Amino acid sequence: MITVSHSGETKASRQQLIDVVLAPELVAEIAGSKVESADPAWPQVGSTLTFKAMGMKMVARLTEHRPDEIVMSMQTPGSPSTVRHRFTALPNGGTRMEKIVELQDGFLNRLLAALMLRRQLKRETDKTIQMADEVAAGRRQVSRPSAG
Repeated sequence: MITVSHSGETKASRQQLIDVVLAPELVAEIAGSKVESADPAWPQVGSTLTFKAMGMKMVARLTEHRPDEIVMSMQTPGSPSTVRHRFTALPNGGTRMEKIVELQDGFLNRLLAALMLRRQLKRETDKTIQMADEVAAGRRQVSRPSAG
């Protein structure tokens, strides 16, 4: 298994950060993609979010939704992957998020991780943290998805 991760800290509460991660309208801004469809049940476990990134169709299926972790299975034209968002409350307020992508082992996935996945993951994590800070400061509104 190939694992790539990046983390960051925000002044936002855990729930504000989770709302940013799960808001379909923010996926395009975070991942540089376009949402094609959101399952009406999103973000309940088992529901899906379909989007295009870098010209490729991807389907995220929410497999776990807990206060400290959200897990999605990702179907892409390449190999499937698992994306985890882990949330830890900070002692001074705010939240730490670690985003982890797990890929099947193999030469092409190692090449993908080395060439672009690490950079993309850092950009997405940093953008998520920035948006959560904006929500915490009242400069951005996000629709709160129903609890999973």
